[in-house]
Amino acid sequence: MSFLFTEKLIELVKKYPILYDLGNPDYKNIRKRDKIWDQIGAELNESGEEVKKRWKNLRDSYAKYLKCIKTKTGQSAKKNYSKWQWASLMEPFKPFLAFAKTDSNITGQWSC
Repeated sequence: MSFLFTEKLIELVKKYPILYDLGNPDYKNIRKRDKIWDQIGAELNESGEEVKKRWKNLRDSYAKYLKCIKTKTGQSAKKNYSKWQWASLMEPFKPFLAFAKTDSNITGQWSC
């Protein structure tokens, strides 16, 4: 994924809260969202499905980045995530990331 492509994708997604805001009344309207993904894809010369996949990857990577930099007092952030290149551009999406809490008997399953 090229730098300019990724930057443009983030900026385009930012324009459409329906794609990332779970509280948006149309968030569950798959047809509307798919239409928007197709528009974004056309603007980036990719298919709607491809840009949707790339967005999901970016969003998931940002969530992992946030979890890895969140440290307890006295710990240092993991070096490989301490300077993720898209962090500042993804910052506006931070309030919309839902870190689902699940019951599990496995601890420490998140590796940074």
